[in-house]
Amino acid sequence: MNEQLSRRDFLRLSAGLAATAMVASCAPKPEPEEGGEEEAEAPEAKRTDFRVWRTWPEEYAACYYVRTKIFPELQEKHSGLEPTQTFVNWRDVTRKFVETKAAGQPPDVMDLEDNEGTFNYLGFVHDLMEPVKSWGVYDDLYEPVKDFCTIQGRLFQYPAYYGTKCHLYNKETFAEVGLDPENPPDNWEDFRDACIKLTKFDASGNMVRAGYKRIKPSHGTYEILSGRFITQNGGHDFDPSDEALGECTINSPESAEAISFAIDLVRRDGVYPLKGGDPWPDEVEDELVEGYLGIDESGPWDMSNFRAEHTEFVEKGLLGVMLPMMGPAGIRSANMDCRGTGVYADSDLLDVAVDFMELYSRDDHYAGQFMSPDPGGDELQKCWMTTGRRSINESPDFWIASEPLVSETAYLPALDYGTSPPRRHVGYVDYMEDGCVRMIEQMLFEIKPDQEILDWLKEKADTIVQRIVEEWA
Repeated sequence: MNEQLSRRDFLRLSAGLAATAMVASCAPKPEPEEGGEEEAEAPEAKRTDFRVWRTWPEEYAACYYVRTKIFPELQEKHSGLEPTQTFVNWRDVTRKFVETKAAGQPPDVMDLEDNEGTFNYLGFVHDLMEPVKSWGVYDDLYEPVKDFCTIQGRLFQYPAYYGTKCHLYNKETFAEVGLDPENPPDNWEDFRDACIKLTKFDASGNMVRAGYKRIKPSHGTYEILSGRFITQNGGHDFDPSDEALGECTINSPESAEAISFAIDLVRRDGVYPLKGGDPWPDEVEDELVEGYLGIDESGPWDMSNFRAEHTEFVEKGLLGVMLPMMGPAGIRSANMDCRGTGVYADSDLLDVAVDFMELYSRDDHYAGQFMSPDPGGDELQKCWMTTGRRSINESPDFWIASEPLVSETAYLPALDYGTSPPRRHVGYVDYMEDGCVRMIEQMLFEIKPDQEILDWLKEKADTIVQRIVEEWA
């Protein structure tokens, strides 16, 4: 039978317990035994689960290397530590961090990919400037990397990798249309002229070769617009005087002119189909090599695989790599691809997190993540990355030294011209995904006048920032 207390019984019992507690609290404490002292409370045990978030999938060599090389060394230094590595999609990093922080289980170290500005503004990341300088690696970072990883003197992340994308072209295709294969375009007008000349149609008016294919409604296209065309024209997505909360300036004359120029390559000059997708058959393995595309672009991380897949093409010297273009404002810039790793500022394992980053930054470990074989043992892994450190990239022991497509082309010089989209601004992910991709689509199909579309994007961007500040700050 279940016993039940009446309200009167409950109140009577509660009052008795309260009185007993009061008397006990007032009673004198017994004196400690002679020669002894009161036993001190045992300190709370230090947490042993060390949490690392990666925006790399687990099968990538960088994660494999951390798990098999860096974690064991960290455990030698911190006995009993149980480090884990968890994949988090870059679109979800900020949201999941806020959720796990509220639940008392945030990561200690995390890749910030595209969430840098929001994390820094909200105070989530530890300043690594002094530690990185003490490790002797700060001066080895490329200047664009230092700029990207620093806000108001705070090094809020350490570069996981760094690369700049270059335009690629088929030298035979260039020669076919009367372009000099040894002197590719170096400015906007020459680039536009080359794209138009390279575009080819059959007798029925069907496009059989696209001049350039990268202007599409995608976040990749937006990063090209921002890191290349807008910067080269002296424009900005946001007011640069406030790197975190600056007002959106995507509708400024400089930014608008740059975006319209790039969009016009498709909607006016017709260098790629506005509708219908790629103009080459599905069975084509590589449109640039097989002559279906005039100009493409890629990062240096694809070059070893490119050589393996198109050995004869490469050995004939047919692949051209362009130095980043000079824009109308006299600025040479390349679209930067940089992923950084930060330390949670309020981690109760902050010392462990900084030790992890120190191990991560060591020459052998830093280089090893971007040239070690993947778990499957395939020597040609998905990503052979260039790094944020000059001495590593130029080392005779690094993979670049044996890959002429990188070491003897514009790829290494391009690292001095890296320019990032506004990843250091609050709300960048939402701005890019919810605003910029839609902007490109509307401009390509001329839904409204360009300036009206950009004015809409400016208003949307400022609203995104305001919402984040009000909800999370």
